[in-house]
Amino acid sequence: MATAAASAVQSTLPKRAFAIIFCSSVATAIGNTGLISVLPLIGRSLKIPDEMVVAIFSLSAILWACSSPFWAKASDRYGRKPLMMVGLTGFMISMTVCGAVVSAGLRQMAAPMVIFGLLLLGRSLFGLFGAASNPANQAYVADHTPREQRTQAMASLAGAYRAAGRVPAAMQLSQQCCANSERILGPDHADTLTRQANLAALYYTAGRVGDAVTLLRETVLRCERVLPAGDPLTRAVQESLMNIGEA
Repeated sequence: MATAAASAVQSTLPKRAFAIIFCSSVATAIGNTGLISVLPLIGRSLKIPDEMVVAIFSLSAILWACSSPFWAKASDRYGRKPLMMVGLTGFMISMTVCGAVVSAGLRQMAAPMVIFGLLLLGRSLFGLFGAASNPANQAYVADHTPREQRTQAMASLAGAYRAAGRVPAAMQLSQQCCANSERILGPDHADTLTRQANLAALYYTAGRVGDAVTLLRETVLRCERVLPAGDPLTRAVQESLMNIGEA
């Protein structure tokens, strides 16, 4: 998927720039996924209740959501690349702090509540500063893509986010791409239908099965109405709907 995403934008966006954006997304996803996987077990070994571990990640997510609009405006004022660096730096500092705190906790160098407070601080740094990279990445792709190819480029970036495991970011960007494609190309255009099918897949990955089924049914009806009989896109969407129904 990474190769397909890169090839879709190489004619308008520097390949190296897109590769850097993709690799940074992968690194962030791996770090977050790893921490989410191991921190509950580490918390139990440190006698930190599961509710407190959930609070650590919940606070980070809330701060991410609240700070994202600020970083979006800041990227317009200070530039895209500086904000990308802010996001990556925030991620690295956060992971370093969390790693040091976990190490200290496992060595019983501090009380569980102190460890909890420091982990809360470490993840808060990611929520506050790590959020800077997302709007900067999207704005950079938009800035370096002609208007007529912008929706395709953003869809490729959404694919990169999905491949990196950043499903919420991919879903948000895919929703924007679907809306733009429907407005510019029309609701029955093949590209619009393809992006709707991709969005349905993201809904399913995120656990929104009902939304995925509804969107796929709508897409199937449109495909059958406007595309030739036996079109590969129609078959692919029908198969996706059948697979979700069997799951």
